[in-house]
Amino acid sequence: MRPRPATWPDGTRSQVDQVCLDLPPQVYDAELAFWQHLTGWDLRSLEEPEFARLLPPDGLPLRWLVQRLADPGDQVSAHLDLACDDRDAETARHVGLGARVVRVHDDWTVLTDPVGTPYCITDRAP
Repeated sequence: MRPRPATWPDGTRSQVDQVCLDLPPQVYDAELAFWQHLTGWDLRSLEEPEFARLLPPDGLPLRWLVQRLADPGDQVSAHLDLACDDRDAETARHVGLGARVVRVHDDWTVLTDPVGTPYCITDRAP
């Protein structure tokens, strides 16, 4: 069962809702096929060609996003995505706790935590 989102003092809500598997282009197809067959989950392509989603069964607390990285020199990694109902407020809260904004996209913001680990805040409803 999926836990409820956290409600912060200003009334905004957020929660970790997705793990994003980051894959360099030369291993993307093989890794995606491996994880799809290992989990048995359906695969859904997204509008952005660098993303695909593995669809877990209902009731699992986290979704899986798979991202094709642009740089072949990158290593396989993963990061968390947080859903929130006010991305600007949530970003400001994270920055106030020591995070750093790396990039702002139309639907998500990439940040790093105080030691440099990347993660994202998205516009998805928590």
